[in-house]
Amino acid sequence: MRLLTTICLLVLAQILPAQVRDYNELTRKRGIADYEGMPLIPAEYDDVLAYFFDNDTFYVAIKGDRKGVFDKRGQLTVPFDYQELEIWAAQSQFQFGYARVKKNRRADSGWGIIDARTGQSILPEKFEFARAIFPDLLVGR
Repeated sequence: MRLLTTICLLVLAQILPAQVRDYNELTRKRGIADYEGMPLIPAEYDDVLAYFFDNDTFYVAIKGDRKGVFDKRGQLTVPFDYQELEIWAAQSQFQFGYARVKKNRRADSGWGIIDARTGQSILPEKFEFARAIFPDLLVGR
């Protein structure tokens, strides 16, 4: 049993990204650092959440009431333009590398879909509901 556990841990170490959450106790801000402590995303955000999709890693950073997305190299792919940015690793709002977004939380504000890898708008923010069914089939109501 120990051998199996050791093998599983070694395999996971090769698959999972070599990154850890970074926390600045002085400012109470979060970021992402590699295992050597080198910052990938500076510890200047209220929170940073990791999402894994299709052998890739995305980080949603929250700064005040705005959200943005970083890739696994720490490059900002989606600017902090959105109050609502929903990513789930399962096939839901973050389907096929897409994210569901809203620029503001007002009731008359609509949902859109962006490519989280590039920040490119895929579906404009004018829908009550937006979802990717297949990579080439987006639904907005």
